[in-house]
Amino acid sequence: MTARAGGIAIDRESWRRAVGTRIAARTEPGRLRAGVLTLHVASPAWAQELSFFTGEMLKRVNELGVRATSIRFQVRPDAGKKPAAAAHHLPPQPRAELSPEMLSELAGVSDPALRKAIAEAAAMGLGRAELSSKRPARGPAGAGARSAPKDRAPSSPTKRRTREGR
Repeated sequence: MTARAGGIAIDRESWRRAVGTRIAARTEPGRLRAGVLTLHVASPAWAQELSFFTGEMLKRVNELGVRATSIRFQVRPDAGKKPAAAAHHLPPQPRAELSPEMLSELAGVSDPALRKAIAEAAAMGLGRAELSSKRPARGPAGAGARSAPKDRAPSSPTKRRTREGR
C-alpha cells in the first residue's frame, strides 16, 4: 500500500529526502486535507522550532507534488521512529538439517505449502535447540560470597542486629 492510498500525503523516504535526515528522524508527515498538511512531531519543542521553517518546508513539499498551503503540527512522541522491523530485516535464524526420518514423515503431507511450512518450522526449532545447547549454563546471579563486598565476608542472618536487640 502506498502512502497516499493509506491517506498519508508523503511517504517516509520522499519526506526524508525533502527535509533531511535530522528532521525526518523526529517528524512524520500525515494527511493532507483542504491544503493543510498534518505533520506529526516528536515534541512541542520540535513543533516550535519547525514552525520557523514552515515556508521552506511548504516549498519542498510542493516540489514533491503535494499541494499544501499550510502545515499543522501535531505532537506524537513516536513521530519519525521507524515501525517495528519486518521479518526480512531480522537476522537470519539458525536452521538445522532435518533427519532422513523427518523428511520421510514430511513426504506424507500432501499439501506442498503446508509441507514447506512444517519443514521450515522444524529446521528453525532444531536450529535454536542446537544453538542453546552450545551455550554454557549460567549460575544464580547473586549467590553467597560473589555478592558480598570483597572486603568482608557474607553476613549471616542470625548475627544481624535489630533495634530491639542492641
